[in-house]
Amino acid sequence: NNNNNNNNNNNNNNFLNTNSTKYVIEIAVTNKVFTLLPLTVREGGLIRVWAIMFTQGINEQQTLANAIGSTELQEKINAENFQILQQFYNLWKKWILQANQIQSQNLFFTNCFQSQSQSQSQFHSITEIINCFDIQIQKIEQLIKHSRREKNIEILTQSADFCRELNAGRLTCCKSAKDRTAMSITLEEARILKDFHGLEDNIVDAANVLRLNGVRRDNALKNTGKEKYAFNSLQRLMLPEQLRAPKGTGSSSIPT
Repeated sequence: NNNNNNNNNNNNNNFLNTNSTKYVIEIAVTNKVFTLLPLTVREGGLIRVWAIMFTQGINEQQTLANAIGSTELQEKINAENFQILQQFYNLWKKWILQANQIQSQNLFFTNCFQSQSQSQSQFHSITEIINCFDIQIQKIEQLIKHSRREKNIEILTQSADFCRELNAGRLTCCKSAKDRTAMSITLEEARILKDFHGLEDNIVDAANVLRLNGVRRDNALKNTGKEKYAFNSLQRLMLPEQLRAPKGTGSSSIPT
């Protein structure tokens, strides 16, 4: 109605205040979803978004930076964002312990209980899960702390697993969101198939099937007009093995 529209306009003016250091995003939901939200949110309270970014170069430019350049900025970004992740995890742990409940059917346990099926892992106690998460975040901390002048893709895979286990929203992106992104996404898909869906094949072999036949080549086609990734032969060899495009899928004539 008009009253709502006027209120929304006033709110929008406040949100767009150039003196503000925060953004407020409004998302429309159905009445059914709205009734499921916590009372504080239904009454107008805000949900804080914790934005965290981990970065790891994997191409030939990273090879050059590792050899004769500087990786200080990348290391600083990862260190700073790990501190934010640690802060969030501490709050999450406090909340979950106070609530004394955990919806484990919505969680993954990639590194916690790899020897067990997903259905079996759903019945572990909160204490066991917290202990596992503590070990995981300590591992991420050590990876970031000791990674110097290398292409340590475990920073990406381990942080991705950990955030997924906390039910976080997450995305993967490179500069163009079609080539290195495709390599990373297909590796993640193959790892998920291995950990949770009984994939017996080698993870890299499975990822290469997705790179050869999956939708990532359609994505490249829509962006460049060719079903090829923007890697020439040398660039392809500079990629870590787990993130290397299959032979014949790259081209040197495609813009990056």
